[in-house]
Amino acid sequence: MLGDMSESRRRRILVVDDDPDTLLVIGETLSARGFELLEARDGQVALAVAEAAPGPIDLLVTDLVMPYVGGFGLAKRLRETRPDLRVLYVTGYGPGSSARAGEPNGDFLQKPFTLEELCERVDRALLRGVAA
Repeated sequence: MLGDMSESRRRRILVVDDDPDTLLVIGETLSARGFELLEARDGQVALAVAEAAPGPIDLLVTDLVMPYVGGFGLAKRLRETRPDLRVLYVTGYGPGSSARAGEPNGDFLQKPFTLEELCERVDRALLRGVAA
């Protein structure tokens, strides 16, 4: 399990969602698994949080549609300075939705999701190479 505290370095995850309940559930779940968390309520705040964070960010878990800066734009901007950043997009919009038009190759987690699904997708995203 990737969230195991026995790792030599705790994995750092930036969680971004404009829904406070979703942000809380994702944050509590991943924190309980031993991940170091950075959290933001929208893409604009996430950019500032990431800029102020020393060291690597291993995974971005982001809502797709948010005010100011959406998930695709956020990932693109963060990869300008962190090209190896992996991304897990969390969305209530289905694969045929216009909100997902032009989606990059990346991992998606459909809302609503179970905590088990969240943990599986996070582990998968961290295990593979750079997600597009």
